[in-house]
Amino acid sequence: EDDILHRLQNYKKFVVVRHPFERVISAFKNKFEKNYTSSQYFKKRFGVLILKRFRNGDSFNVNGDGVKFSEFVRYMIDTYNDDPSKLNEHWAPVDQLCHPCDVRYNIIGKYENLEEDAQHILESINAPKDVHFPPIKPSQTTKLVDAYIDTLSNDQLEGFDEYTRKRL
Repeated sequence: EDDILHRLQNYKKFVVVRHPFERVISAFKNKFEKNYTSSQYFKKRFGVLILKRFRNGDSFNVNGDGVKFSEFVRYMIDTYNDDPSKLNEHWAPVDQLCHPCDVRYNIIGKYENLEEDAQHILESINAPKDVHFPPIKPSQTTKLVDAYIDTLSNDQLEGFDEYTRKRL
């Protein structure tokens, strides 16, 4: 504990945050819509559970394929209300992961400005001039937020908004 306290008091601390809607949509796209090897785990682990819970006995894919964003949001909100510790880190509230109320971050960057903010972080820690943050491909999620949000009922949107509003 002394070592942790020393780091918290003496080290530069930074966190990079993302708009909560974009973060959740990005996680959903990556874990449930893509066919990455890692996505298969999430579909089996969470997709099957979500489909069983919200398809009311209808037939569904045993691999967890086909989860709708609205079902995912219902699952996420229900899980948060029942036991927030059971939320996966990819969609758990940021405050559960990096404790912004407990850690006095020196820098809070935004994912949307990642390259600029990363450069600022490197400068603030006096990184050598030849150290650079690698270029990143711009996220397409920002352009898709409205399309995903439009799939939610008013009640789901209200719950999703409340879930994300408390988080940052």
